[in-house]
Amino acid sequence: MADHVHAAGWLAWDASGRAPDTLYYGEYRNSGPGAAVGGRVSWPGHRIIKLPEEAMEFTVGRFIGGYSWLPPTGVAFVAGLTV
Repeated sequence: MADHVHAAGWLAWDASGRAPDTLYYGEYRNSGPGAAVGGRVSWPGHRIIKLPEEAMEFTVGRFIGGYSWLPPTGVAFVAGLTV
């Protein structure tokens, strides 16, 4: 992530400065100058994912079932995690 990413990492959806409590904001293995998580938002839905098994749940293959419908479209995709 480039250095133009603010330390908070996320922006509120409205003027309240909060995010909806029903949302999940996950980060996994970010790198680069904007990836430091020390100043991230403190919303209930924000989480630093540490285990690849948890991150896999949010991949194209699992989260949106990419294997079942993307191949016929011809769109290139990576179903799992990348290095």
